[in-house]
Amino acid sequence: MAYRKVPKRIILEGDRTKAQKYIGLGDSLLNLVENQMLFQNLSQYKMRRVLWDGSIIEATRFFALSVVRIFSPIYVPVPVVEEESEPEECGLTVIAAGRDNYGQVSGVDGETGIKAISAGVRHSLLLTEHGTVIAAGWDYFDQVSGVDGETGIKAISAGGWHSLLLTVNGTVIAAGRDNYGQVSGVNGQTEIKAISAGGEYSLLLTEEHGTVIAVGRDDYDQVSGVDGQTEIKSISASGFHSLLITENGTVIAAGYDDYGQVSGVNGQTGIKAITAGSWHSMLLTENGTVIAVGSDDYGQVSGVDGQTGIKAISAEGRHSLLLTEHGTVIAAGWDSDGQVSDVDGQTGIKAISAGGWHSLLLVCE
Repeated sequence: MAYRKVPKRIILEGDRTKAQKYIGLGDSLLNLVENQMLFQNLSQYKMRRVLWDGSIIEATRFFALSVVRIFSPIYVPVPVVEEESEPEECGLTVIAAGRDNYGQVSGVDGETGIKAISAGVRHSLLLTEHGTVIAAGWDYFDQVSGVDGETGIKAISAGGWHSLLLTVNGTVIAAGRDNYGQVSGVNGQTEIKAISAGGEYSLLLTEEHGTVIAVGRDDYDQVSGVDGQTEIKSISASGFHSLLITENGTVIAAGYDDYGQVSGVNGQTGIKAITAGSWHSMLLTENGTVIAVGSDDYGQVSGVDGQTGIKAISAEGRHSLLLTEHGTVIAAGWDSDGQVSDVDGQTGIKAISAGGWHSLLLVCE
């Protein structure tokens, strides 16, 4: 091309380092300019291109001079100041409802400064914000007095007739009925990250490899069917069956299966939470949908199955509790003592726990 024999001037402006990278594009644009001049028999011509990052390339041919001007903006980083979210201006208070024949309801209702709750068959456990246990209810086997006032605790689990605690350093404290070794077989275990107390057996989850330790009553393989399982991230013990979630979100179930509470959930995938009731099972999928299977004599299954927008689930006895993403309780099942009707529809709730004949909630007040 004849025009390319004339002098060419390159002008780099702004971020010169970045502009330098676009010289090749500048040459291509200049070729287009010169082609247009030849085609239209012009003595001068200009073309401009704006690139995705804001850089501008301008090619000009003016008689005997070709000029390529490249301007790349200099971006000055502006620090992003994240708005600090204000802590919730509320304390967590216990709402307890249901059968109170041993003080499992009145002994904890209205307690404040609580961060965790666990309802057993006839007793209740609370964990304060400072890691202290409050226990109330039936104490025939010291399942209450044996743990009440313990400090340095990070997790609690109330079972049928025994209680499990997990200290901040990962050691188990167990108290209560020990007829199947459900207490002595786990008490003092170390390097544990999760606990679950069943009717007359206990499940632990180790820190290393997520291995299950199961001890206690095993008449339906609720213990032997899960003991030693590895790569587990969640455990749930009930009266006679056990539920686990593997690291990849698959359910492993073992134990009493007369109502399909085991076979109906075993192998389910995409699960993020599990809870085992006396004769039914509930799962929570990754997208917040409930799967409920098992005995439905009081609507504890059909009343919750398929519910969506759920973030927490809890089953025990013959009733079920759900917590929606907006903090509202959905309760279904046996309502002999108001354990369902007195909590259903409660709002501003942060945690739920279903017991044998009572329910515990944590409300933000």
